[in-house]
Amino acid sequence: LRSIQAPDGSVGVSSSQAAPKWPTALAISVWTLWQRITEDDRFQSETENAVQWALSNQGKTAPRGDLVGHDTTLRGWSWAADTHAWLEPTAYFIAGLIHAGYDQHPRTIEAIRLVIDRQLPQGGFNYGNTIVLGQRLVPHIQPTGISLLALATARIDSQRVIRSIEYLQSSFGSAVSTASCCFAAMGLAAFDRYPESAQTVLQQLYEREKKHQVTYKLAVLTLAQQAKRSVLLRTEDPS
Repeated sequence: LRSIQAPDGSVGVSSSQAAPKWPTALAISVWTLWQRITEDDRFQSETENAVQWALSNQGKTAPRGDLVGHDTTLRGWSWAADTHAWLEPTAYFIAGLIHAGYDQHPRTIEAIRLVIDRQLPQGGFNYGNTIVLGQRLVPHIQPTGISLLALATARIDSQRVIRSIEYLQSSFGSAVSTASCCFAAMGLAAFDRYPESAQTVLQQLYEREKKHQVTYKLAVLTLAQQAKRSVLLRTEDPS
């Protein structure tokens, strides 16, 4: 991550692809948690530069109108530069900034408002739209799990959160995609609702995925399997 960090503090997708820059949020979490666990501050400068880039960057806003149901005036973060703020990158930046100690920063607080604003009546979330041209959209499992991770990191506990938990509980199982199931498990674990069937379901998914050896899927399976004791869910000193 250090080797691909740009001079402006951002972190791109890979060494050959400096943009989009949303992975900066994940780098902030990694460096901050590394320092907290190991008491090794070798990435302090990189973290500070990444945070400053994050605070200076935002999704495009627009006046509220009748075409979409969510609050288009709220700033968050986008997948790509100069585009509207969407749910998942905003959730990742919420977690990263809170891990880095910016839980009371106005951008973090506004981003939490954005996530809550994008919740659907069923309790779930999708990529970040609620109503478009008068049509209510449907929730998706993966962004709901990611949103719960962010809200747990922000210590948000409300009736809205309960609806999201209930949506994930009703959707959890090996019949959904591997990534969706894994993020559901992590989101539920963040609120101490880790499914009793999780280990069995995750083993079934591993048996389905192991022959393909896709690093991303094996990684999220590992995170989900260890979700109850994951440092990703902790904002206090884990010692």
